[in-house]
Amino acid sequence: MTTRSGLKVKNLRLDLKNQKKRIAKLNRRLKARELSPPSPIQDFGTSLNNRTEPPTPEEVTEAPKVLHCKKQAFQPAKPPANTPIIPIEPSLSHKKTFKEIPSPYSTSIKSCVFDRVEIDTPSQSFYPSALVTGNKVHICEICFKYFNDFGTLVHHRTNCSPYTHFKKEDMVYQTDNFQIYEILGSSQTLFCQCLCLFTRLFLTSKALCYDINLFEFYILRHRQDKSKLFKTVGYFSKEIKPKLNLNLSCIFIFPNHQSKSFGKLLIQFSYELSKIEKVVGTPERPLSDSGLCTYLKFWSTSILDVLLNIEGSITISELSKVTYIHPMDIVLALEYLDLKDNLINPITVNTNTTTESEGELNRVEDHTLKALDTSILHQKLISKNLSKSTWIEKEKF
Repeated sequence: MTTRSGLKVKNLRLDLKNQKKRIAKLNRRLKARELSPPSPIQDFGTSLNNRTEPPTPEEVTEAPKVLHCKKQAFQPAKPPANTPIIPIEPSLSHKKTFKEIPSPYSTSIKSCVFDRVEIDTPSQSFYPSALVTGNKVHICEICFKYFNDFGTLVHHRTNCSPYTHFKKEDMVYQTDNFQIYEILGSSQTLFCQCLCLFTRLFLTSKALCYDINLFEFYILRHRQDKSKLFKTVGYFSKEIKPKLNLNLSCIFIFPNHQSKSFGKLLIQFSYELSKIEKVVGTPERPLSDSGLCTYLKFWSTSILDVLLNIEGSITISELSKVTYIHPMDIVLALEYLDLKDNLINPITVNTNTTTESEGELNRVEDHTLKALDTSILHQKLISKNLSKSTWIEKEKF
């Protein structure tokens, strides 16, 4: 049994032996590299960095002291006198170049073929660029689907029937030459979307083409005589539950059927809906130039029908109740008729006009076409019971 003091002596001998081995190893390395001990003039930190072993305590105590000096601001070197200064052009390499994201809509469409007539398209389309690739698009005049070439359209027409989209139960107005259908955007979504996409080719203000579930569409179809089939010539849309008593959101008469008083017929029909709903209506703004002109003619005719049949004066609020036209639109119509001088005060219209004024009123009235026969409105349209009974009477204008 070895004692505790014997173990300590044995451990000291092993440590001494190991230290001798390390010293011999260091000497061999120094001789091989021919290294000399650092002088006090040399940089002490550099000599230590070149070594692989840690410094001894004696070397650390002999390290030179570092003097802490105050930091001085950096001053760039000045060029010598009479040295020309050459401006350096800025480099564009530091600017980030962003890759232009391609538009999801087809921007190359310049014209469309509709009902065998090629029409220029002034507005940018909302047709998907993945489906419409050329600069001309072919439109089906029944369902308004779009195709890249005429051959595909002809093949489509063999299976496209108007009875698929224009059902008898959706008809709300019919005469010998006119039909009006009420179609909900939620019931025939694809048909209404294609109709809106076709409208977008000509109306820049047409923004909603896909989200149409909250709208209802009134499609106008016309034929010239009984021997021909009905063709769609235009439409107007409105919100199912409007918040601002708007009786029309968008109206569009197809370019090859314009200047035929179809717009006046649809506008009159929209106000007949307002009368059934007992709500003073107004179209959604902004209006196009042609749309505003058509509205002014309709408002003027409706107001003249009232002014020429009464004596004395009538307030604009009472006139609005009779015609279901918004008071602000009535003021615009009076300005259009040059009858603003007949305003006794801001809310009363004097109907006692001179003979010259009456002749002017009759002339304007005779030039306005009344094509809608309100006595044969479809019973389904008359029986619509919408919970709307708000009057616009207390507005300031």
